Amino acid sequence: MKLLLILVVIVTAISFTIAVLEVLGFPNRIGVYLFDNNVFYSPVGRAWEFAAGSVAYIVSTKFPISIHPLVSKVGFWAGVSMLALCFALPLSFGNILLIRAALAVVATAGILLICRQMTPSGSSALLANRPLVSIGNASYSLYLWHWPFVSFALWFWPRSWLAPLVATLFALGPALLSYHFVERKVRGLNLESSAERFGVIALCIAPPLLVASILILIVN
Repeated sequence: MKLLLILVVIVTAISFTIAVLEVLGFPNRIGVYLFDNNVFYSPVGRAWEFAAGSVAYIVSTKFPISIHPLVSKVGFWAGVSMLALCFALPLSFGNILLIRAALAVVATAGILLICRQMTPSGSSALLANRPLVSIGNASYSLYLWHWPFVSFALWFWPRSWLAPLVATLFALGPALLSYHFVERKVRGLNLESSAERFGVIALCIAPPLLVASILILIVN
């Protein structure tokens, strides 16, 4: 498990370095176009966000540490404050986007690590709150669904600060539906063979690939 942790930490460091280079425009400066210079759309430059979550999970489950209650409480509210700061930063790409992402990832990982120790009963109870747990369960579906809604809202009302907020609320509907009737159904499948697993993966990947291919052909 230590080797896995080391590998994930290395992946996190490499991906974050690439993200910084992308924001600074380094690939273009040396004439290399391996990565998309817009770090928001680059899977290579955003893998560190997922890897950081993996590090937090591995450390909290396989390498439990003892944290003083006072340190836990201070750390928890510091993490909450960092998350609040993310909302205060201007909504833009480039350096601000990377700073916001780094703050959000560090804060979330820290909160998870602290609450895993169960030392600050208040913070642990907060994260165990049933409505918050429900939102957390469907959060990835909301993450996937909110962006198309926000993009179209800003397309129609580019100067409105309220449009993306309302669009995100509208995204809750399809997000919850896809979570209950797609995500949970797929996760609950009893797939015994590798062929069945690869078949499900292919069915999940095929529709977006088909749509993307059609759009590329239309644009070109």
